[in-house]
Amino acid sequence: MSELPPLITPILTALIFDQTMPAALFRSYVRLYAAAWQNAYRHTAQLHFESQLLPLLGVSRSQARQHLRLLRFAKLLTWTSDGAQNYVIHFPAPESEKAEYDVVRVNTLNNLIPSTTQQTHTAKTAFAREATPDHEKSAALAPPPCQTTLTYLCRAGVWYEVAERIAAQIAQNRQRGHHYLPDIEDVLGWMLYCFAYREENHISQPAAVLAANLKANRRCPEEYRPPRICTRCQRIEEYCVCEEDDEDEGTYTYPEALLELALKPHSPFATYLRDRWGICMSCHALVCQCWER
Repeated sequence: MSELPPLITPILTALIFDQTMPAALFRSYVRLYAAAWQNAYRHTAQLHFESQLLPLLGVSRSQARQHLRLLRFAKLLTWTSDGAQNYVIHFPAPESEKAEYDVVRVNTLNNLIPSTTQQTHTAKTAFAREATPDHEKSAALAPPPCQTTLTYLCRAGVWYEVAERIAAQIAQNRQRGHHYLPDIEDVLGWMLYCFAYREENHISQPAAVLAANLKANRRCPEEYRPPRICTRCQRIEEYCVCEEDDEDEGTYTYPEALLELALKPHSPFATYLRDRWGICMSCHALVCQCWER
């Protein structure tokens, strides 16, 4: 059998097109997966951590361990070890890859991989906490609003430990029912303020400013607070056209599109026909429906 790997390595398509996965983590996964070619990409041969695994990944000893843990947390691989620094990396069966791959779980890794602007400051601490099964379980059991806040903050690059505390704080604010305390809409609002409009607001470290304002229980400026969108007619709550007695009456929520908009730098060439949140100022819908009139 040839000792040279094949020219082509089949990689999970969903993973290739997941633009939220950090490049360094994707590169480590691809190199490990390619190393399993002799075993039909089911598992690698036994790899000594120091002499084989580290040269394969091309990263430091601590980074290699961190990448392995994060990839296991994302259910992209597992491993076995003989206790003598020899590892065998295992990959899920092809028929189960689609079911096992969890985009949301991989998305939460963004706060663990420091961005370019945060890399120097966070490199030593961003990986400090291992994403253990108990850690994953606690996040899955969190109340939906708390989990939503946690997801938002992780996508914004806030450290996981800080994001957890803020999410719990926001959940307490909701329970208290005090309108002067921040809620989920304020999380999105501060994200828009800090990320989409970071240049206009002269913000150099948006994730840090976002976390600081929420930890201080500050509500975001009114003009940055997002509207709730009807899941059925896609209009903002004040202009919803759904009938109250309609069996298919929608509910009001903050769709994924608002999160993406909050993290995307605002374009000075954006049309004046839409507000800060991309809502059409004529029909008041997230996706313009003026042509249907």
